[in-house]
Amino acid sequence: MKRLRLRDLAETDFVWFPRRQHPANYDRLLQACSRGGLTNPRIVQEAVDQATMLSLVACGMGVAFVTDATRWRCPKDVVLRRVVDLRLTITVSLIWRKDNASPLLARFVADVRRLIETRALTPAAKRRADSIS
Repeated sequence: MKRLRLRDLAETDFVWFPRRQHPANYDRLLQACSRGGLTNPRIVQEAVDQATMLSLVACGMGVAFVTDATRWRCPKDVVLRRVVDLRLTITVSLIWRKDNASPLLARFVADVRRLIETRALTPAAKRRADSIS
């Protein structure tokens, strides 16, 4: 199977998420696309979540960029292919109520901190991890 690159998608219709949903990720995705030769993606439909994107792709509206976790809920008639030159990291945050004294939550936060410490992180990522309190 041929390796799929961003430039290969230049004439493709896209299902995309609305910029208002997450402006920073939207802009980062467009920049990554542009670096890879997909300078002006033809967005024909917007969808606010990956489930809707998958449904619209299954209906033939176009293609969509989704996270790897989508493979667990992908419709049978939709194919997931890695785009070899699309490399994006997405920042996520762990949040909880300040007054939550759950021992389970405390263990989970400790596990997340340990996981972060065992990974090779950039200095900025380490600072973010240290801010989890």
